Amino acid sequence: MRKILIISGTGNLGKAIINYFNNKNYFIYFSSTSKIKINKMKNHKRVVGVVCNLLSEKSLEGFIKKAYLNNKYFDLVINCSGIFKYDNLESLNYKSLVDTFKVNTFSTILINKFVKKYKKDKKVTKIISIGSSSSYEGFKNTISYCGSKHALLGVVKSINRTYHQKKIINFSINPGSLDNKMGRSVRNIDKKKLIKQKEVIKVIEMIQSLDSFGFTEDIFLKRFG
Repeated sequence: MRKILIISGTGNLGKAIINYFNNKNYFIYFSSTSKIKINKMKNHKRVVGVVCNLLSEKSLEGFIKKAYLNNKYFDLVINCSGIFKYDNLESLNYKSLVDTFKVNTFSTILINKFVKKYKKDKKVTKIISIGSSSSYEGFKNTISYCGSKHALLGVVKSINRTYHQKKIINFSINPGSLDNKMGRSVRNIDKKKLIKQKEVIKVIEMIQSLDSFGFTEDIFLKRFG
């Protein structure tokens, strides 16, 4: 059976991914910050949710350790975590800045660290991080978000070059604003150019189908016209 580990599975995109792959008979183990949100997913078969605080290294390690002890292997690990907010130099709060980087960037580093530590199988594990077009652009009044997503792309590339022989390969999917609650909150966004969540899922499915690493680690989704 195909198995997927999802970090932040009760956000907009996370739920869409769970619904799609659950209908494809995948087993899914996911995290959420909310027990209430996990309970709402109990109507799904082959789906297990666990509370995890991404601001805590200990909590994240405990989640991944438990996932591997209970399930032995995962074909895909998908990090859907993300904090989006508007800020500038006048409004910037240091704790908020650090928390944004913890969720948007540090989480991918720690996920790789703990997957490598607790993964015992010889299967290839593909780790997908959901980035953003902000990985390439510096948009107005989004210093924390743009900085953290740009750093995420560098993290993915560095880890691949360091651990490409360890049966772990990282991918970063970097869409423009998605057609969900977060994406529609972007100021002055052209609603016609929002990326459908199912388009991100199609890319995830394509990555899942790969038999080798002969594929770009950096996928940019943008709607033209």
